[in-house]
Amino acid sequence: MSRSSAEYLNDILGSIDLVLRYADAFDVRNPTDSGEGRDAISFRLVVVCEAAGRLPPDVQALAPDIPWADIKGMRNLIVHSYWHIDFDIIATTLQNDIPPFRSTIERLLEIIERSEK
Repeated sequence: MSRSSAEYLNDILGSIDLVLRYADAFDVRNPTDSGEGRDAISFRLVVVCEAAGRLPPDVQALAPDIPWADIKGMRNLIVHSYWHIDFDIIATTLQNDIPPFRSTIERLLEIIERSEK
């Protein structure tokens, strides 16, 4: 059974909310901080990136300012080159990129839900 764009967008929003909650609880820049925190954040970022990569091109085209290819690249890095994860980059991404990305995803979800009515 294929998933709808709205389901992928909701997956992204839910995982963003979790990753931000985890980021508040753990210092991902501190290598001696909880490994569980880094694991949880990494997993949720994979979900965000995977769901974003599964959005159809016409949905992605509604937000041309989003670097969709870079998002897919982050997923691939975390999954396939986990030993190269730079948690300073992850922390900066969480602080600077995730909040506006979340706003864009909310806007896309509103557009999709309106078009389905």
